[in-house]
Amino acid sequence: MTWAALQYTALGMLCLSMDRHRRQVFPAGLRLAPGPLRCAGLLALAASLIGCVSQAPTAVVWVQWFCLLATLGAAVSVTLTYRPQWLKASMGVAFALVFLGLPSGI
Repeated sequence: MTWAALQYTALGMLCLSMDRHRRQVFPAGLRLAPGPLRCAGLLALAASLIGCVSQAPTAVVWVQWFCLLATLGAAVSVTLTYRPQWLKASMGVAFALVFLGLPSGI
C-alpha cells in the first residue's frame, strides 16, 4: 500500500499549491512556489498509479486506485476544513510510509 501513502502525499501537495490552503496550513506565511508543488503532486499521483498497476496488473486495480483517490481526497478535504494544521503531520507520516515501504515493495 505504498502507493496509497504516495497518493495521500500527492493530494496534500496539490492542496498546498493553492494559496488559500497554504495560508491555512502555514499561518506564519511560509513562502512556497505553487508551480513545483503542483508538478510534484501530479508526478506523485502518476507514480502511485504506476506502482499500483505494476503490483497487480488487473482491471480491478484501476477501480481500487480511483476509489482510494476519492476516499483520500475526502480525507484531505476534511482535514483542511476542520484541522488544517494536522495536514503537515499526516503528510509527514504518509511521506515516511512511502520511503519505508519502497524497498519492500509493499
